[in-house]
Amino acid sequence: MDTPESASVKMETFRINEEKRLDAKRAELLKQAEKKDKESAKDKQKQDLKDQAMALGLKTSGSRNELRKRIAKEAKEDKKKKDILDDLKLQQARKSLSGSGNDKEYERQEEKLNEDVDKWKLAMRSGNASWADAWGSIQRTYGLSVERIDELLGLDYRAEHDK
Repeated sequence: MDTPESASVKMETFRINEEKRLDAKRAELLKQAEKKDKESAKDKQKQDLKDQAMALGLKTSGSRNELRKRIAKEAKEDKKKKDILDDLKLQQARKSLSGSGNDKEYERQEEKLNEDVDKWKLAMRSGNASWADAWGSIQRTYGLSVERIDELLGLDYRAEHDK
């Protein structure tokens, strides 16, 4: 049988060991929660990137870095196209103000549009692009109406290449 002093020492030792065990358990639970938070943040970030890619009509599979690169590339291309269109609009406005309305710039723009449409059709036929990719790119680049883009790309291409 234990003496009151030895029983007290044993109880204190048990209490200290129990606190250490509980502290270790809390630390483990905290580590697991932090890991889940990091994974959740990564998942949310990837979903945000997928949403951006989808909105731009881009492929949504791949790593976060691949998605970032695709989105950045598209943004860069969109900026170039926007700058070109802004320049064309400015030139057109200057011509209309000066009264020397020259149709050559319009013809060049129409020619560029037709070249882009032909490139997209070729890409669809070869399986490198979908109809939605082509439609979205032409709409962003030229700002044409739905009907005009459908007419240019051809609804037969949509039926065959809309993936």
